[in-house]
Amino acid sequence: MSRHIELSDTALTAPSRLDVAAVECMMLFPDDELTRQRAFNTCLVEFSRSCSATLPREVLESLFDIAADAPRLEDIQHEVKKKRVIWGTIAGRILVEAVGHSKLGAPFTMKAAVEVATRAFRHNSHPGRSSQIIRVEPRTVANEIWPKFGPVAHYWAAWGELALDGKKDFPCHTDDLYEFLAFSEAYRRLGESIRLAPRSPKPILTPDLTVRLPATIESAVPKLDLRFRSNAHKQ
Repeated sequence: MSRHIELSDTALTAPSRLDVAAVECMMLFPDDELTRQRAFNTCLVEFSRSCSATLPREVLESLFDIAADAPRLEDIQHEVKKKRVIWGTIAGRILVEAVGHSKLGAPFTMKAAVEVATRAFRHNSHPGRSSQIIRVEPRTVANEIWPKFGPVAHYWAAWGELALDGKKDFPCHTDDLYEFLAFSEAYRRLGESIRLAPRSPKPILTPDLTVRLPATIESAVPKLDLRFRSNAHKQ
């Protein structure tokens, strides 16, 4: 059974920072429900502090227990910097390559997509700083990265689309959530229809495992025709 990101009913029309945080936490911790919830609690506490003057007293009091168990934002950022953004970026890139090859009618294999997605992370261009480099090998993708981050690869692909347009917020600015979700849905729909090979029993994104949006949000997201910007045309 597929999982869903918990978003407010107004996530498309009047999104809040908490809607973006829900997406962000699922992207970073798709394989760790406890850490994901604690990370979201941290975002909730930070958001509440920013608007504490407008919150009822009973709401503020209810946040005390949450704040006590929430990790420091610095600790979450440290975990993220170690590997999760890199792993998510690789998963998103694999999906982008798969979609692009499919749209161009070019041959595609998972091995080739992994090669492209991990190329930048397999070479240490700063030998004197090797301890700061996270090395990623193709076997790591098959055994760890794709099983964990494949179900949220469409969100990472959407982040990449916004980044190509010069939008650097992760995963997006609140004002860009509508566009971000439109991109993620476009990638999800295509990813769930693309087969790694003509006779492959499964698409690259397995519908039963893909992390989806709430049904009411999903049905309201506009359908995009993706403009492909990968390396497929160079193959």
